Amino acid sequence: MRTILLVGFMALFLFSGQALAQPLAKHLVDSKPGEAVLMSLGEWFAAHPLKEGKVRNERVYESSRDTINLLIVKDTTIGRHLHTNVDEIVYVYKGTGEMNINGKWVPVKAGDLHVCPRGVAHATRAGAEELWVISIFSPPMPAAGDRVTIE
Repeated sequence: MRTILLVGFMALFLFSGQALAQPLAKHLVDSKPGEAVLMSLGEWFAAHPLKEGKVRNERVYESSRDTINLLIVKDTTIGRHLHTNVDEIVYVYKGTGEMNINGKWVPVKAGDLHVCPRGVAHATRAGAEELWVISIFSPPMPAAGDRVTIE
């Protein structure tokens, strides 16, 4: 009798868990895109070249928890600034340049990771070679921005 009850409770638990998981998962998706994505960064950057200007900045993912932007920087400086509400993590995917970290210009190259907490001033500059970077903001960058420029 106990075996039958145990098997019955296990079956009820498994089936009800499956039934609850589907609607719950549907309600948890609050991102753009709203499904899992695998990107080839090389292909993305090649398909979105820097056409005019010196910076291309495109958001490729956003949720209530973070945002991811892909940037191309060439022949310019993204001036010294800080963010008041967001941390920024920058990964250099391709190219070389410099980042102002803790008040000093530091050379950066593909494979380097820069973690910058909110309230800490930083900057980026690139020369004739394109600098391709992934920039992750957490929590997400507000629509109105969160950049305070420092002279």
